[in-house]
Amino acid sequence: MSLDDPIITAAFGVFSRYGTRKSTMGDIAEAAGVSRQTLYNRFENKDDVLRACVRQLTFSRIAQMTAQVGSATDLPSKLDAFFEAGPLHWYDLICAAPDSADLVDGLNTVAQNELAEGERLWHAALEDMLTPHSAPLGQNHMSARDMADFIYSTAINAKHSASDRTHFEQRLNVLKTLICQTLSA
Repeated sequence: MSLDDPIITAAFGVFSRYGTRKSTMGDIAEAAGVSRQTLYNRFENKDDVLRACVRQLTFSRIAQMTAQVGSATDLPSKLDAFFEAGPLHWYDLICAAPDSADLVDGLNTVAQNELAEGERLWHAALEDMLTPHSAPLGQNHMSARDMADFIYSTAINAKHSASDRTHFEQRLNVLKTLICQTLSA
C-alpha cells in the first residue's frame, strides 16, 4: 500500500469534514479528482474506502515514528516520536473534525479489524523501540512487550478526559517521565 495514496487522502478529508454517515462515494470521487467509476473500480463501497483510510494513516504514522526513532539518541526523544506520530496526531485529527463523534463512531463500527491491526503494529513498533532496554525492564520484572502494551494503552486512554491538547500533552509527559525513571533505576 502506498503511504500517500491521493484518493485515500482525499477520502479521509471528506470523512473528517462531513462525518462517515453523510459522506458519499460521489463526495470522495469529487475531492480526489476522479470519476465515481474510477473510485468504484478500486473500492466496493464507502466502508472499503474508510478501512483503506485507517490502513494508510496507520502505516504512514508508524513509518514516520520509525524514522524519527531511528535518528533519536535517547529514550525520551523516542517516546516523543511515538506520542507525536500516534496519540497526539489522532487526537488532532479527531478534534479538527466538525462532527468528531460521527467520525469516531464510523471508524469504530466499520474499521474494527483495521484498528485492531493498527494496534498490533503500534505495539510491535514500541516493543522494537524498547528492546534495547530489556535489561532494566527485566530488573523491574517487565519485558519490552509488557512495557509496550502499557505505554500504548496508557497513551491512548490519556486523551479521554483531557480538557485540551495541552492537558493531554501533560499527561503524556508524566508517562514519559515515569517510563524513563523506571528504566534508569
